[in-house]
Amino acid sequence: MTMARNVELFPARRPTGWRKISLGSWRPTGDSSIHAELEVNLERFYDRRVAGITLNHFVAKALAMALVENPSFNAVIRWGRIHHRRHVDVFFHVLTDTREGENLSGVKLERVDQKSLAMIAAEFAQNVAGVHASGDAAFAGSKSIYRRVPGWLARFALDLASFFLYTLNVAAPSLLPRDAFSGIMISNLGTFGIERAFVPFAPYTRVSLVVAMGRAAERPVVDAGAVRVARTMRLGFTCDHRLVDGFHIGRLLASIRGCFDEPERLFPTEEEP
Repeated sequence: MTMARNVELFPARRPTGWRKISLGSWRPTGDSSIHAELEVNLERFYDRRVAGITLNHFVAKALAMALVENPSFNAVIRWGRIHHRRHVDVFFHVLTDTREGENLSGVKLERVDQKSLAMIAAEFAQNVAGVHASGDAAFAGSKSIYRRVPGWLARFALDLASFFLYTLNVAAPSLLPRDAFSGIMISNLGTFGIERAFVPFAPYTRVSLVVAMGRAAERPVVDAGAVRVARTMRLGFTCDHRLVDGFHIGRLLASIRGCFDEPERLFPTEEEP
């Protein structure tokens, strides 16, 4: 009997000598973090955007398109080998407890690079509404299991689940929804008034890139040699150094900046309903 795969992956590619050194230098997504920050000008986005499209949707689309151009970020490491994901999926953190802030969940959007901004906005709204309406049903089973695990065993239990789901690549819906976190996470910390941040990896998720969206605010910028005020947003990137180096990060940030400099690339003439 063939077991269902948790993640859809391409066969492993032969790594370079340097990449093997990177793979062996750090433990899985914990001490392998490397950080970068990008401040983007939002003026052209606000000039071009249409009703219903928010920065959440635009960042997700821009990030997905940047990953198509820079696939090194969208990968899983199994048995010391790099397997690139077959699809560009994005996971958004969602706060389900707005009073105490003690319950965090999320929604996953699949194949974001293939969807219009209108489709992303509609799917995002539907999924978030579903999380709030169902009390986070997708993750209720796994949270119930871990509530029963003693605190001193929690790390071992999570590492064991991660090994089963990603190293063995076997789907186990009783532990977590299939490929629950995708390869990329976005956390909009700007909604809490935070201007800049870097989000750490949760090693058991095997996520390879986390993006923190800061608060959009008016800030001084230099334009044609003169200082003026513009609305900007800071994006904080946490990357897995085993997969990428500064060269790759520079290209990723350039791709994302290009989307904000020319938002019409992501806004078609007529958005789908």
